[in-house]
Amino acid sequence: MSREAKPVDVDHAALVAQARGGDLDALEGVVRLYQDTAISYAFGLLGDYHAAEDAVQEAFVSAWMNFESLRDPRAFPGWLRRLVFTQCNRVKRRRRVPTVALATDDLALDPQPSVAADLETREFSDELQRAISSLPQIHREVVTLFYFGNRSQREIAAFLKVPVSTVNKRLHDARRHLKLRMERMVAYRDHERFERRVIDKVMSIHSESSVMSTLHPALRVASSNCSWARMMGILGHAFTFSMRRGGGECYWEENLDCWLFFDRLPSLGYRFDHFQATQNSKSIRPHSAEALRKLKSETWDCVCASIDRGVPAMAWAPMTLEQRDDGYHAWDWNLLVGYDPSHKTYTVRCTYRDNEDQEVPFDGFGYCDPVQWYYVLVPREPVETDAVAVAVDSLKKAVQFARGTRFEKSDACYHTDAEGFAAYGLWLEDLAAGTADLRYAPHFASLQSDLRKNAADFMVELSFDLPRSSGLLQRAEASYRQEVETLEELAMVCRAAREADSWGSGSNTEAAGLLGKALEQDQAAIAAIEEVLTAI
Repeated sequence: MSREAKPVDVDHAALVAQARGGDLDALEGVVRLYQDTAISYAFGLLGDYHAAEDAVQEAFVSAWMNFESLRDPRAFPGWLRRLVFTQCNRVKRRRRVPTVALATDDLALDPQPSVAADLETREFSDELQRAISSLPQIHREVVTLFYFGNRSQREIAAFLKVPVSTVNKRLHDARRHLKLRMERMVAYRDHERFERRVIDKVMSIHSESSVMSTLHPALRVASSNCSWARMMGILGHAFTFSMRRGGGECYWEENLDCWLFFDRLPSLGYRFDHFQATQNSKSIRPHSAEALRKLKSETWDCVCASIDRGVPAMAWAPMTLEQRDDGYHAWDWNLLVGYDPSHKTYTVRCTYRDNEDQEVPFDGFGYCDPVQWYYVLVPREPVETDAVAVAVDSLKKAVQFARGTRFEKSDACYHTDAEGFAAYGLWLEDLAAGTADLRYAPHFASLQSDLRKNAADFMVELSFDLPRSSGLLQRAEASYRQEVETLEELAMVCRAAREADSWGSGSNTEAAGLLGKALEQDQAAIAAIEEVLTAI
């Protein structure tokens, strides 16, 4: 998709509608319109500028992933406000030390004009302190007593010997003054940088696991409350790591997306209808022509009924041989988001590639890969799950991924040379020797950082399912977050080496040192998880 700038002289609702249709340029415009007020609102909830930016970034990403659930583009401001509120609540739950938040009852989420300039977090914090200090004493004292002293209006009134109505009026005036100062501060930010971070985050989600890129939005539309991190943790993507000798091209989500995720689906709390056939496998008997026609007709009826309920289906490589040869690449998992009953075609949406939506005959796909695999997954209905059992099983699978015992290599659909800790070790050897492939090293480090961030977030969610193990889960979370920072630093070193087209000047040694550190942090996280399992 072209990244050229587009004019933004369009109605806000129309721009939202374009973004909902998958236009990343339109999404960037939506972020530009709403980011200031969203960050102001988040700051009011969190009292921390950097945390507010992070929460709003995640809210925009969540909006992108769940646009199908927004029925009316005109309702976007209120919908985004709820997403920001949800992300801020998650930030609050993760905090070790409570912080205060400013009341935001009178902050409406409408786009505001912005001025591009740069202001770092430290400067913002200093300015906020100056803003509070600039309040008249009668306003400053109620603000500090209410927000920092955790006193109620009645307690403040008794302490200051004034009526409660006076305290309320002073708080209102103080909030209004701080809100104006806060809006001016938010205006002095590098908007293009923030917009780019949102788009980069969307693209990172948009371009990796095809299972995650299709299953998560499908279930969110189906009213599942399973978060991205929780799904990554349950399916196992958050804990995987594979490597090939020489640090060459390797897609370590492939064995999950083609195979391992199926037995984890029941743990997501949803029942699925499965329609599958394999026509060119040595180990699986093919369907007869009549049986295959019947299967695809049954699939058609089920998919159409699901789409009528507003829930898309998932399909493996839904493209004809002609479409493939013409350059339309719907490899891996994609969404079936519509249908045409007169032509009996599905509308295919590639959620992790830059393809336009395409029409494919209901019986025209399932022939493009070597084994001619036809597979369609249709979400049917939510089911009850045992949260503790799911948590424990997910942690066991995390340990298996780390120890390289999650699956037998001889059974794998996609060949790798090492898994888990052993994959770190193999890549470490190649980095130390300066033989690791420069083309892939930056991407590997960035991808692993993103996966381990989800592992850390998953530990937070599991602490609610396993409250007696919350201390150990917090320890695992801390180790994963440290690993994320280390891997981000590794990615920068690898990018610099790639730009120089050489592991010269000791960059490979620096990279190897960082990867070794990341391995130790990954091992520490798994050690804490193993303690959880032992205690249970």
